[in-house]
Amino acid sequence: MSGRPIVTCKCCGQMGEHQGRGLIKGCYGRHHYRGTLDQFPARPIAPPWIPRRRDAVAKFARYGELIAEGARPSRIRWELSASQRQLERWAAAWNYLFGGGETA
Repeated sequence: MSGRPIVTCKCCGQMGEHQGRGLIKGCYGRHHYRGTLDQFPARPIAPPWIPRRRDAVAKFARYGELIAEGARPSRIRWELSASQRQLERWAAAWNYLFGGGETA
C-alpha cells in the first residue's frame, strides 16, 4: 500500500485508495483521460458563515430589512455598526439562505 487513505469512490462507489477528488485510481485515471474531472470538485465548497448568536441573528434580520428597503451599503454599515467584512459575510449568508440580495 502507498499510505493513501481508503475512500468510497464518488464515481463508482467502490472502496479503494484515494487518488484525488474523492476518486479511486481507476476512476481518476479514466476521468482524467476523458477530460471529465471537473465533475468532481477538488474541494467541497463550504457554506458561508451563518449567524447563530441571538444578537447576531437580530442584526442579520435587520440587515435583511435594510436590503429589502434598498438601503445603500454605507447606511447599513452605519446603522448596524458593522465593518465592510461583516457586510460581506451577511451578504454571502443572505444569498446562500435566500438567494439573491445585495453584495456589499
